[in-house]
Amino acid sequence: AAAANGGPPPPGGPGWINPTIQSKMAWRDGDVVVSVPGKSGTTWTMNIVHQLRENGDRNFEDIYAEVIWCEVMDKPGCTVDEMVEKLDGMDSSRPRAFKTHASPPMLPFRDNIKYVSAGVLMVDLYVLMSIFTNYSNR
Repeated sequence: AAAANGGPPPPGGPGWINPTIQSKMAWRDGDVVVSVPGKSGTTWTMNIVHQLRENGDRNFEDIYAEVIWCEVMDKPGCTVDEMVEKLDGMDSSRPRAFKTHASPPMLPFRDNIKYVSAGVLMVDLYVLMSIFTNYSNR
């Protein structure tokens, strides 16, 4: 099954994340990648990228439908090849935008792609993750 899926997910990671997708998809000139560490303003940065790409858009329903998480299997039983086909089949009339928590070398780096990143101070991230973990375990 792993070979049919284009390779297994990374060791220790959740099964619905498979970075193999990033290396198999056909990157296009002008694609935008939001590469932000977890809990560092990912959704905020995705919204900024989408608004800039669309010259303002108050009518979108779901930022995750506009800025796709490019290493996530979108449904149980989905294969890497199915995800690659979905991403490669996206509308080519505008630049695509993708979210990832990966960075090079796991994330392919190409001169024809725009990369956007944001970050927080490590002490702030530690406090945020401590609070998040504390409330998640309740």
